[in-house]
Amino acid sequence: MSTELLDCSLRDGTYVNDGNFGFETIKALISGLNNSNIDIIECGWLINKDFSINRTYFSNISDIEIFLECEKKAKYSLMLYHNEYDLKKIIKNTGRIDILREIFHKEKYKEAIERSKIIKNSGYELFYQLVNTNEYNNQELMELSGLSNKIMPDCIYIVDTNGSMFKSDLKRVFEILNENLDDKIKIGFHSHNNLQLSFALTIDFIEMATSKKRDIIIDSTLFGMGRGAGNLNTELISEYLNKFYFKNYNLDIINKLITNEIIKFKENSDWGYNIPYLLSGSFNIHSRYAKYLTDKYNVNPEILREVFSIIKKGEISGFSKEKAEDAIKSVL
Repeated sequence: MSTELLDCSLRDGTYVNDGNFGFETIKALISGLNNSNIDIIECGWLINKDFSINRTYFSNISDIEIFLECEKKAKYSLMLYHNEYDLKKIIKNTGRIDILREIFHKEKYKEAIERSKIIKNSGYELFYQLVNTNEYNNQELMELSGLSNKIMPDCIYIVDTNGSMFKSDLKRVFEILNENLDDKIKIGFHSHNNLQLSFALTIDFIEMATSKKRDIIIDSTLFGMGRGAGNLNTELISEYLNKFYFKNYNLDIINKLITNEIIKFKENSDWGYNIPYLLSGSFNIHSRYAKYLTDKYNVNPEILREVFSIIKKGEISGFSKEKAEDAIKSVL
């Protein structure tokens, strides 16, 4: 069994600063993470936006060349949304970017898996990111596993999009995927920290995988940088893996990156634990509802509970401004 750590600060951090890390910070983060022995560095989004040397949005894979070191220890990845990027633009793998991660919602999983053949055939490692994986019922997870076994992605991720998972939820999803996926396919875990359970759930995930001898990948970000309540902290999980799983991540470099490159983005951001994000996690709805309603209406937790209970009664997947407005207007 192998355990790898993927730092996605430069990608998840785009929800905090719209990808505007700045040229020197992007280079410093990639270089530092590479030298810290992190296994995989996610460098940003492959997306239909104009490329800027100051942002981690890349219109073409070749755009990233200016940031990468000639000699690398880590693998590099980019993420793309299913059906929002023209796969005809994907060039054959030249060895600079190793992994492309395709993210998709439940209602699109069959289409996304079929489409992903292009990525696989272009020579990249292929990862699937299953948005709000806990929404899948057991039958859907088994069907997804069967389809995936035909394509053979390198990793399939359990994604706790709303930060609402408990150990029993994670156990259900992991056991079905582990039972039905080909042994060669790794299982990943991407958590959000609304209920302050990211670290605890990740430890549970590692123990589940260890008992089944399943290779795994864990996502994390420096200082938990990310949308809403943020993500699993790279500095926490790397220290844990060093102590109990004989890893050799350089904590001095990791902590220096936080101090020199990440903390400055915290000053003008609300990422991290707060009551609105706690409530959105408790109701299993997207954290954007919490941010939108508190920014626009400055409502208290009691009102948010009423609004979230109304939103939760409908069929929801992701964030809808219209649903947020309808719900708040029915309460105020």
